[in-house]
Amino acid sequence: FPCVIKPRSHVAWPDYRGAVVNNATELSDEIDFTQRTLAKQSQGSPFLNDLPIVQQYLPRARSECFSVSGVLDHKGNVLA
Repeated sequence: FPCVIKPRSHVAWPDYRGAVVNNATELSDEIDFTQRTLAKQSQGSPFLNDLPIVQQYLPRARSECFSVSGVLDHKGNVLA
C-alpha cells in the first residue's frame, strides 16, 4: 500500500477513474463499491463484469501518465 484500484473498462464508468487506497480495509470497500455499481451498469455485457485492476501507486504517474485506448464491438472483439 498505497495502491490504485480502477476499472478494466471505462465504458460503464465514464466519470470514475479509480481511487488510491491505503490499506486492506479501503481496498475491500472500494472493490465492493465497484462490484455493486458495475452489476447495475453492465447490462449483461461480459467484459464489464470483470474485477477491477489493482496497481502499485506511483505518485510521479500523475505527471508522467500515458494512456492506451481501443474500440471493441458488442462481443468484446478489438476493432481499433
